[in-house]
Amino acid sequence: MRTEVTQKRVELKFQVKPVNISSVMNQIFSSEYIIFPHHNKRLVNSIYFDSLKLSELENSIEGLYKKKKLRYRFYGDISEIKSQINGQWELKKKQGIVTEKIVHKEVVEFDEIFSPNLSTFRSSNSAINYEINTYPYLSKFISYEREYFVSKLFGDDLRVTIDKNILSKEFINNNLKRTKRLDTNIVELKIKYKLYEDVSFQNMNFLTRVGFSKYSEA
Repeated sequence: MRTEVTQKRVELKFQVKPVNISSVMNQIFSSEYIIFPHHNKRLVNSIYFDSLKLSELENSIEGLYKKKKLRYRFYGDISEIKSQINGQWELKKKQGIVTEKIVHKEVVEFDEIFSPNLSTFRSSNSAINYEINTYPYLSKFISYEREYFVSKLFGDDLRVTIDKNILSKEFINNNLKRTKRLDTNIVELKIKYKLYEDVSFQNMNFLTRVGFSKYSEA
C-alpha cells in the first residue's frame, strides 16, 4: 500500500456557530485569495488510538507544544460497510501550529480495526506498527461532514475546510457509547509552511483562532 509523508503546514482553526457559517464563508469567498469549492463534500470518519492511560488525549487537552495522534481514517457511511474498510493510517505530529503527517493507505477488516486492543494487528508499514505498539487502544470514533475549498491564487498551498455535524463516540467496555454532538462548525485554513512564512493573512482577522482538537473536544 502507498505511504506518503506530507510537507509541513500550518493549521489555523476557527470555531463558528452554525447560524453564522454562511456569513463567515461569504467573507472568506470575498478575500483576495480567491477561495472556491475544491470537490464534493463527504463524510469523514476517524478512529483514534491511544495508550491505556490515554496519554495523547491528556497531552491534547493540556495543549502541549509537541503532540501527536494516531488514527485510522475512512470516508462514507459506516452503516454501508460490510467487512473491509478502504482507508488510511495517519500519524500526525504537531509542534505549535506546524504539523506534518505520515499517511499510509491500507485496507483493514472492520472487526479488527474496531477491536478494543490492536496489539496483535500488523500493518504493512513499520512506522505505523511502531505507533500501534505504543497506542494500541481504541479511544474514540469521530465523524463529521467536510466541505473542501482551495485558493485559485495559491492552489493546494492554501486550502480551507469546513467541518459540520461533528459526532463522537467513546469506546467503553468493548462498545462504542456516549454519543456526543458538538454544536459548532470548524473552519480550518491549511497553509503550506513556506507560504505561511511569506504571506500575511491579516485580512482573515474577522475569524477568531482557537486551539481546537476534535480528539479532545469531541
